[in-house]
Amino acid sequence: MPRTARDVVFVDGVRTPFGKAGAQGPVVLTDLDQERLDKGLAYAHGEVDKLAAKGRLSPDAASRVKRLITGSLSKDAFADASVVIEAVFEDMKVKRQVFAEVEAVVADDCVLMTNTSSLSVSEMAAELAHPERVVGFHFFNPVAVLPLLEIVRGTATDGPTLATAFAVARG
Repeated sequence: MPRTARDVVFVDGVRTPFGKAGAQGPVVLTDLDQERLDKGLAYAHGEVDKLAAKGRLSPDAASRVKRLITGSLSKDAFADASVVIEAVFEDMKVKRQVFAEVEAVVADDCVLMTNTSSLSVSEMAAELAHPERVVGFHFFNPVAVLPLLEIVRGTATDGPTLATAFAVARG
């Protein structure tokens, strides 16, 4: 049985499917500094505008999705999230650090997803208090054009986490 995906948070989420997630509930992007965060938010809003211009979203839906996409420099904004999708660059040390910081502020049942394309999900989760809630959730680029998603189960990933990944993917 999947966990409920109420609020989805993206860590450095400019390469993630914010529009699709935004249709489900609030999306919080985060980044290292305000300039990068502002750039990521502008990019996300621009991608939603492109979908609206192509008729894939109504103007009302586009406005709703854009209102749901916000940003924060503090990981404290993740406290109520049920799903966090990490999309930082491919460096195991950085990804582990991000997950440790996120794990410190989210609930024990929050699902942690990584957008890694090449690193071990098992190794990434190994030092966490709850490695069973980590799953690979890799979007192929460019996300807005190529609707391909790879879900990767780590050695500790439990059934509810895997089910949640599939439920989020289906929207």
